[in-house]
Amino acid sequence: EGEGIALAQRAVEILEPLGRAEWTGLAWVRLGVEHHRAGHLHAARNALLHALALRRAEPFAGLVASALISLGAVLFDLGDAQAALDAYRAVLNERPESPVTAEKMQAVLAKMQARQETILAEWKALTERHPGAAVPLCYLGDAFQKDNRPDDAKRSYQKALEIEPGCAEASYRLGALQLLDGDREAGLMRIKSVASNDPSLINRIS
Repeated sequence: EGEGIALAQRAVEILEPLGRAEWTGLAWVRLGVEHHRAGHLHAARNALLHALALRRAEPFAGLVASALISLGAVLFDLGDAQAALDAYRAVLNERPESPVTAEKMQAVLAKMQARQETILAEWKALTERHPGAAVPLCYLGDAFQKDNRPDDAKRSYQKALEIEPGCAEASYRLGALQLLDGDREAGLMRIKSVASNDPSLINRIS
């Protein structure tokens, strides 16, 4: 742990005088990640905020997305779930096809014990802003399913699959709903297809 922090700190010291904001920013992100791994939450937050400050001119470059995702995890561990949610939402508003960020946002909403209508509203807003993105549609379908709205869930999964035919999560969940509706052949075909491509995915989705 200490070695990782020392290496990241050294990278910051070397790169900062060169005036290359992107390189220096990446070093600050790495420093934040290393501090987070070591349990130094305040130091991690400060490093990641420093990285973000370097890229204000290009607020959603790859560096900033990485910093915000890491910052969200730190803020959540600091007990500020709302700030963590805001960080993940900011990334998804610009990069809606980030499955890692979507998964993290969903986890924060669950930890916050958000009301189902709140969760639906989050994913609806993202699908309306990015109608061509499959990831938010998949999570919207899951929210509809948990709200006991299977027809809306199926429509969301179908839309996700129209955009990204290989979306395993949407295919599996649609197959499960088809089984519940009595369409055994179509449902089993979808689920078997997902299982054959990645058997471990079934446990992660279920």
